Amino acid sequence: KPALQVYAKELGGDGNNPWERGLSICYGTEVEIRGFSDVTGAYYWSTGAITQSLIFNDENNNLLDVGDHEFDVAVQDIVTGCFSDTLSIQIEVFPQPDQPVISLVSGNACSYNDNEISVTNPVSGVEYEWSTGHVGLNIFTSSAGTYYVTTINSNGCTSRSEAVVVDESALVDKIPFGCIEVCELDSICLPFIENVASYTIYENGDVY
Repeated sequence: KPALQVYAKELGGDGNNPWERGLSICYGTEVEIRGFSDVTGAYYWSTGAITQSLIFNDENNNLLDVGDHEFDVAVQDIVTGCFSDTLSIQIEVFPQPDQPVISLVSGNACSYNDNEISVTNPVSGVEYEWSTGHVGLNIFTSSAGTYYVTTINSNGCTSRSEAVVVDESALVDKIPFGCIEVCELDSICLPFIENVASYTIYENGDVY
């Protein structure tokens, strides 16, 4: 009777993922399961398929659901008509954590100011890793950039938040500053600064 082996591997990445005798994956991972035989044969799967491989991916709209899955396969030698033993392979699919939600809880989302970005829907038992490398429920930043957080659960499955953007502030160092004494009326000329829409002048903390 024909010899038969059955293996599975994750799809994606650099395409060099190894074939394994079983998989534990996160929901959303694309998978191929394939039978290997020493004969030219027809493969009969417990799913009803008669192909050498089973592919579960977004394109086929058949990603494996969360839970335990077992697939059986046998191969028939098309020359002799003989069947191999039936083999099984197990695929375990773990759930992804809920998508984290983040928001700016203090600051004005401009650089050179203190900004706090925080997770607003925290759950226990997961880790929150920010795009800055910081781990925790919140970060403080005064730098312009795009910030997001990734949730990692105990199975290593991840979910990423939408981004919060901190914009670059106007280049205030180009504006005259300091104390200037004048005896009569004088003019203050402000330089052109690209992308600055307007100026507000303050006197003793109040709008002038």
